[in-house]
Amino acid sequence: MKKNEQAGMAMTSDMVGLICAIEADFNQHLMPYLPAEQKYPAAMMRRALAILRQKITGADISEQLVHQQTGYENSAELAQAIRARHTQIDDRQLASALKAYVRARLAVTNPAFLSRHEGQEDISTESLSDA
Repeated sequence: MKKNEQAGMAMTSDMVGLICAIEADFNQHLMPYLPAEQKYPAAMMRRALAILRQKITGADISEQLVHQQTGYENSAELAQAIRARHTQIDDRQLASALKAYVRARLAVTNPAFLSRHEGQEDISTESLSDA
């Protein structure tokens, strides 16, 4: 392993540790003492830290799904192909991959929305305005 790869891994580990420490302190020392009107913003902060931790650790399943189902490296590459109207998969596969991607993102960013619409085959654009 190269020196800068080791340094990058150590930095990632340090950042994950820092995020975990912030989450723990927030949950133990701040959250219980917040007034009721501050619970929602506090929950959003906790969610943001969880998303950040996932991004840093590479645990973002949505990007893995894009690669597995479409062959594109990531969602940015897929989006570029869609904009250029040059995708390497048929429309049915593309729709299925995009649904899986959105569901994976919602599972992290807004699990309550996803659970409200559990079992629905298609989440309509009207439903997405709730998210």
